Amino acid sequence: VITDAYSTEKQIKANYRPMDFQCVSQTVKDTLMCKENLDISSMKPQRIYAFTPSEPQTKCRFDGDRMILTGKVPVSLIVIDAEGMPVFCEREAEFEYSRTLDGNSDYYCTPQLSIAGCSCDLMGDGRADFKAEICLNAIVFKKLREKVLVSLEASEDSVEKAKKPALVIYFCQGNESVWDIARKYNTTVDEIMQENELSVDYLENKTMLMIPVK
Repeated sequence: VITDAYSTEKQIKANYRPMDFQCVSQTVKDTLMCKENLDISSMKPQRIYAFTPSEPQTKCRFDGDRMILTGKVPVSLIVIDAEGMPVFCEREAEFEYSRTLDGNSDYYCTPQLSIAGCSCDLMGDGRADFKAEICLNAIVFKKLREKVLVSLEASEDSVEKAKKPALVIYFCQGNESVWDIARKYNTTVDEIMQENELSVDYLENKTMLMIPVK
């Protein structure tokens, strides 16, 4: 993707348009706990014979710099009732998770959840104490809109730019890019960086530069 271009020799016409991009903001790897007292009292349970959790179901949303997951784990149970008969039932255990991200932006992600371990114990009030440790893996993307160069026009008979002295002293006010300075003086980023022995192409502090111009 090209965001800007210029010529050090001739006048050119550059055409731009906004374009949406997505980039990886950060990777989230974490664990969360799902705990729920499942009401199975209508089954008159005497003991839990077997239980099986299904894949966690979740929705992800963002509130400012916070990533919020809400979801549920479907649980299938076979319990032994007061008459010693097996009874099948299904319940859902809900969970919520939140995390602070770096900065505030337009985020989105599709989290991947898996159950690392779980337990389900019968309590005295006819409820099942369900616990599950859930592994979370998510790549958080950030949406960006940038101006990009879509076409560049320069004819053979276009007017050449006026020549300037071979060396210009420029006083940088800070928070300036070498690209913008080079474009202003019809020279190149490499020539400015070499002339001034710069190691970065963004100048945060005030400084004096020697600008070689063509």
